[in-house]
Amino acid sequence: MVTADGWLAAYYSDESERAAHDQKLVQVRTRDGVHWSEPEDLIAYEGDRFVRPGMVGVRRMPDGSFFMVYEVCNNDLLRLCGVYWRTSPDGWDWGDPADIGTQVITVHDRYPRHTPTITIADGAVVLASEMLVEADGRHAPATAPR
Repeated sequence: MVTADGWLAAYYSDESERAAHDQKLVQVRTRDGVHWSEPEDLIAYEGDRFVRPGMVGVRRMPDGSFFMVYEVCNNDLLRLCGVYWRTSPDGWDWGDPADIGTQVITVHDRYPRHTPTITIADGAVVLASEMLVEADGRHAPATAPR
């Protein structure tokens, strides 16, 4: 993603600090595509080290802000790998890495799970994920195994 100030940024899952974080999300940036910054934490949960944020996706909104979506596994066994989001004014400053973000919940208390991806259509965020579950963790009717 190109940030508001023109840097090329990459966001990815990192398992290099397994003693502290089984997995975390990090970001790096470059001006020339050759020399990259040191990784900086995006989401690094400080509670249970087995909580795994991953599958990050970022899109620029029509107003110039940035929207990030990702899954978080092992923090809620009822809605395992729920989808979370956060925003940034510039594509680089995303807030406190220890803050896990806001979980996506529909108006009917359903939760998307696993492998989120987003696009922007007519100024709205459109989210797709592997499945949708009810508040109790059961598959929602549209995604129930057949």
